[in-house]
Amino acid sequence: MMSLKQYFSIYLLLALALPLFGAVHTRLVLISNSFNTPGAGQGTLVLDVEAVSDDGQQFIRVFQNAFQLDATFRAQNPQVSFSAQRFPADLVPPGLPNYNVTEAYRSADGRASYTYTYNSGNFGTIEVTYTPVVRITIVYDMAPASGALNWFAGLPNYNVTNFSNTDITGNEEAIPALLTDISLPVQLSAFSAGIEDQKVLLQWETGSEINNLGFEVYRATAAAGEYVKIASYEDDETLAGAGNSSSARQYRYADGNLSGGATYWYQL
Repeated sequence: MMSLKQYFSIYLLLALALPLFGAVHTRLVLISNSFNTPGAGQGTLVLDVEAVSDDGQQFIRVFQNAFQLDATFRAQNPQVSFSAQRFPADLVPPGLPNYNVTEAYRSADGRASYTYTYNSGNFGTIEVTYTPVVRITIVYDMAPASGALNWFAGLPNYNVTNFSNTDITGNEEAIPALLTDISLPVQLSAFSAGIEDQKVLLQWETGSEINNLGFEVYRATAAAGEYVKIASYEDDETLAGAGNSSSARQYRYADGNLSGGATYWYQL
C-alpha cells in the first residue's frame, strides 16, 4: 500500500516533468515612410512584423495575424506587398524551412493578413529577442491627411503554435504612434526637369501641405540606381516648405554639379 508521503513525491515528480512553453508576442515596427517615391505624388510606407519568445527559442508550426488600414488610409489607393518572410515557401535546397504562405490585402476593409503554416523541412524559429517575421510595403497616393494602422479584430486572429501544435500565442503590443498617425503631408501636383544655363532645373508644385518642413533632392545615374541626397531644406532656404497650406505652391532647384555625357534621375 502506497503511503501518503510516497503519493505526494510521485505527484511532484510528474508535475516537474510536464513541459513548459513560453509565449510568442508580436509588434509592428515602422522602418520608413518616404514621400514622392516610387513616383511623384506617391508615398511608400515600410514596416516590419516582429515577434519574440519570452521563454527560449520556439520552433513554429503556425504563425498568423492581421492588421487593418483605417478608412482614411484605404482611400489613398494603397498597394500592399510582402517580402523577407521568416517562414518562407522554399523547397530548394532540401531541408530548409518550407511553409504554406498565405498573404493578402483586402481593399474592402483594409485588412493585411499573413499566415505561415509548416509544411516540410526544418522548423523556422522565433528567438528571445525581437526578430522580423515579414516586411510589408505599402505604396499610397499622398494627400493632406493622416492614416492609421490597427490590429485587425476579425479573422485571421493572432495565433501561434509550436512544433507539437501547442498554443503559444502571446500578446499583440500596442501599435506605436508613428503607425497610428501616419502623416501624408504633401500633395504633389506637378514635377518637371529641364535645362537652364547649363544646369538641370527642377520645378514642382504642391496642391496642399501639412506640417511640411521642406524638401530634399535626391539624384541617381540610373533609374534603378542608388539615389544620393544632393540638397536639403536644412541648408538651402529655397527648399523650405510652406508648413500648412491648402493652396498651390511652386518650388525650384537648379543642379549645376553635372558631368558631361551623364544621364540623371531625380526624386524629392
